Amino acid sequence: MVSKLILEWDKELGWKDNPFQDKILMPIEEFISGYEEYRKRINLFFIKNLNLGTITGEQGTGKTTLIFWLKNELKGYSKKMKVFFIPSASNQNKLMGRIIQRYITLLEKNLERPSIRLDAQSIKSNMNYFILRRQQKSLKKKQLVLLIDDIQPISDVNIEGIKRLRELGVDCKIIASGSAQLVKNSNISRLGKDQLKIVLKGMSYDEIREMIRKRIQYVGGTDIYPFSDKNLKEIYEKGERNPRRILSLCYDKAVRLSLDKEKLPAPKREEPVMNEIAKEQSKAESKKTEKPKEKKKKKDKIFAIRIHLDRKEREKKIDEKKALEFVKHSIEEGFSEQDIEAVLKDDGFSKEESKKLIKEARKTAVQPLYIRSEKEEGKKAEQKEDKKKKKEEKQNKERNTSRQNSKSKNFEFKSITEEDIDRVFGLDK
Repeated sequence: MVSKLILEWDKELGWKDNPFQDKILMPIEEFISGYEEYRKRINLFFIKNLNLGTITGEQGTGKTTLIFWLKNELKGYSKKMKVFFIPSASNQNKLMGRIIQRYITLLEKNLERPSIRLDAQSIKSNMNYFILRRQQKSLKKKQLVLLIDDIQPISDVNIEGIKRLRELGVDCKIIASGSAQLVKNSNISRLGKDQLKIVLKGMSYDEIREMIRKRIQYVGGTDIYPFSDKNLKEIYEKGERNPRRILSLCYDKAVRLSLDKEKLPAPKREEPVMNEIAKEQSKAESKKTEKPKEKKKKKDKIFAIRIHLDRKEREKKIDEKKALEFVKHSIEEGFSEQDIEAVLKDDGFSKEESKKLIKEARKTAVQPLYIRSEKEEGKKAEQKEDKKKKKEEKQNKERNTSRQNSKSKNFEFKSITEEDIDRVFGLDK
């Protein structure tokens, strides 16, 4: 029996939202399930450089999902092709007409290079000529891809426009989706042979299970909970392999189960497979809750020094001889003076006494290897610096001597007589 009114049924199941909404979850590459064979066939369509293809099937079989997946995949090839997605809810003929007309206007423009003169008008005309020529080359070089969802009848004007584009050298590809009747009524067959012919007949149980699992985990759930495989198989058979119908049936079943949550078995404790967005969000949340580790490090250091002392001895004031041994050992282990002083302070030594002990211990303590190596490196660095300074001094001396010599030469040059100049230019003959 339900003891209270439940409106947020999804929260009762530990979810952030309803995972069975009839919408495409993004990023689509992470949530698309099944139809592997059909996706390979679409890939081959582009590899073989074919021009016309259709995807048909009943409502809810995944035609729009496949078109969206393809649109997303083609984003990475923007240098090779221009992709236009024409949705089902739009005025398809109007959109298609604009695209076709824009292409034809640019490609049919008769380009004659204007004469080159140095006036402003001539320069502007030449610039426009080069821009248009570049646009024409780009349009012919790139493939034009039209992805049409739930295709409507294509107008005669657009049929002729597509044919004209192909005559002008544009590699125009069309992939259209819709029911078999919609595709038949669309006049698309007038543009050529259907070279794809994908007919969607629904998904297998394993593909449906994978789709439901991904959706449930997306909203924070685990595997296919609250369903069992038995529940899901019953829903699958009732939904007749149709993904949209199955999502609707899953919604109804999940709502009923949320009202009898007490009867449900506990979900299996599995770590949900997170998509990239969820991973980034969880990382950001963990950074916010992360506590500073500075104090902990300091405590750990002090604890590490304390292990050198006997616990019973620490309760009293340690005698100086034992404290000296402890300080010596701590120095050799590489602990800092501050850490050693902190421990000695806890054991009743004043700051002056602690410094005295540290000073005394340093006389006999062997320094840690890394400290010795640091000092050796420091000496090497000093020697290197000295050599550099000596070299610079030597170079400065050489420069000064060369300047003095050049000054004396200049003085000698000034003392050249007119007879010497006449002799150089051959005027003494």
